Amino acid sequence: FNKLKSFFIIKLVLIIFNFFYITIVEINFSKYIIKRVLSQFNNKEILQLYIYFLKKNLPAEYNYKIYNKKLLIVI
Repeated sequence: FNKLKSFFIIKLVLIIFNFFYITIVEINFSKYIIKRVLSQFNNKEILQLYIYFLKKNLPAEYNYKIYNKKLLIVI
């Protein structure tokens, strides 16, 4: 834990969103979870994580049809 903690203290992890850089949105969903990742290339053309969102579906949402699960992603 201390090694991980020192990594976050030493290396700048958070970035400010810049509308002029290329942005990549990744969305993955399964029966149990929905994952959204927003990444952005910085000025050195290195891909950096901007937002990571993970949501566990409710038991009622497990049996949704695929098009209803796609609507959950938008929400």
